[in-house]
Amino acid sequence: MDNNTISTDNSHSGSHFITLDKSFTSTETSTLRSKISEILNSSIELVYIDASNVAEIDLSGINEIIHSNYTLSLASKRMNLIYQKNSPLANWASITGFSRFITSTIST
Repeated sequence: MDNNTISTDNSHSGSHFITLDKSFTSTETSTLRSKISEILNSSIELVYIDASNVAEIDLSGINEIIHSNYTLSLASKRMNLIYQKNSPLANWASITGFSRFITSTIST
């Protein structure tokens, strides 16, 4: 993960923030999957995934976001994906239609 980070913030009661930075491709997906697995057995009810700084994302990254949402929903947890309007992630949302079943916040 050269110059890329996935960071977390657990300071909000009942919710958890995961920040994706710069690139979210097949190289970074296992880190997110691991963090989601940790959350499954916790008291956290809502997970925010902030992808507003992601400049590069591939189909592996999109599939991992979809998988994260599905995995959390099986545990009665919710996810909110945050991304920028006119970003690569917004383009994937348009192409795949994942925004129909993943709660999203689009920032400008």
